[in-house]
Amino acid sequence: MKAYVIFQDSNSKLLRPLKKGFRHCSVMFITDSGAIAVNSSNNTLAVAAWVDVASQSEMYSNAHKAGFTLVEVDNPCVRAGSTIPMLTTCTNIVKMTLGIHDRRIATPYQLYKYLLKRESCQKTNTFH
Repeated sequence: MKAYVIFQDSNSKLLRPLKKGFRHCSVMFITDSGAIAVNSSNNTLAVAAWVDVASQSEMYSNAHKAGFTLVEVDNPCVRAGSTIPMLTTCTNIVKMTLGIHDRRIATPYQLYKYLLKRESCQKTNTFH
């Protein structure tokens, strides 16, 4: 199973202080039988499943055209840990989904930097 953390911009005035291109994040898991996406926005959680999944190169190309940044997480390293009380933000939803328990990660850009440094769980394939 592979996971892709997807980073994108947002037009929300509340998110303007965040780094451009890293104002929202979500996660997509690719399995042999399809894909599952987990996305939170406006205090709602959306989980979607697809059976037809585009090829990896097609997905990267479409993401680039849409202005997204993708980080491929080869081994999502989902692990159990203590539940930390936290706000329901897109970053925290992705962290919980991937089993990341680092309290210092509060913004999508901080998550992006963390994933790039996580060599044991993540390939260096990023698409920007």
